[in-house]
Amino acid sequence: MTSIPYVTDALNTLLLDIQSEPLTTTCPTGTVSDINFTNCPIKYSGTYGNTTTDGYYASYSILLNEVIDGINLQITSQLFGGSGDSTTETVTDTFSFAYLSSATFNGSASGSGEVYIPEYSYNGCVLWGTTGWKNSCWKSFFGTKYCVPVPSGWGCTEKTTITVPSTYSNSLLISDSIYYSLIVNGITGNGKITYTLSTVEPSLDGKTLKTISLTIEGAPTSVFYIYGIGIENTSIDFTSFEANGISFDLSNQDVLNILNYFGAGLSQYILDYSSQYVYQFVINYPSS
Repeated sequence: MTSIPYVTDALNTLLLDIQSEPLTTTCPTGTVSDINFTNCPIKYSGTYGNTTTDGYYASYSILLNEVIDGINLQITSQLFGGSGDSTTETVTDTFSFAYLSSATFNGSASGSGEVYIPEYSYNGCVLWGTTGWKNSCWKSFFGTKYCVPVPSGWGCTEKTTITVPSTYSNSLLISDSIYYSLIVNGITGNGKITYTLSTVEPSLDGKTLKTISLTIEGAPTSVFYIYGIGIENTSIDFTSFEANGISFDLSNQDVLNILNYFGAGLSQYILDYSSQYVYQFVINYPSS
């Protein structure tokens, strides 16, 4: 296969073209780019804290109700266009993409948690052997050592293990549903794309011919067709994020999970929409 620059140009023009097109589903609604999940929210659950090292633990649930600029992206890699030996070829290729601006995820979230002090043990003194005072010294959770006053000249004749049982308090985070906005910057990603490229108009029942004009220098043909577009195995990354209205910490991994969860759905939305059409690209050669 040989790379053909106009394939990437054509698909990027297509991505821009379909952003404002209405979704054909009953839920979600909205457009291909600005998607409304109010009646069928995407749910993501997570946890933070660690009962062993942090002394607290919380769980939370996030509902995605709206995604703004969800398809504001452009393909950044050079796609292939087949071997060039046939008028119609179906190509499967990996591709990378970058968002032109930040994507905004709006929704609601709730969570609950507890302060947790795990069980711990330490060595305490036994005075007067096994029949004397026990547990005369102890440590607080923060490591401070406390001892019962010992008469002058008395020492620690033996040691014994003192165990403090674990304690809980559920006062850490009790929150009703709150609204939040998650703004993700510098989104990039990759995936696998399949499409059929043809220099002759295909005859495909049940599909609508949609014409898109392009200005591309050096394209070998003035008209070509792309259809059967499918995207899968989408993986998304980002550079930074801002979370407003969330009363708990989101980690980079949480945001990645949300993005990749949405990315899988995004692939389906593009497939559902593009499957209705055969795209005819008409080339306008730039004047010299």
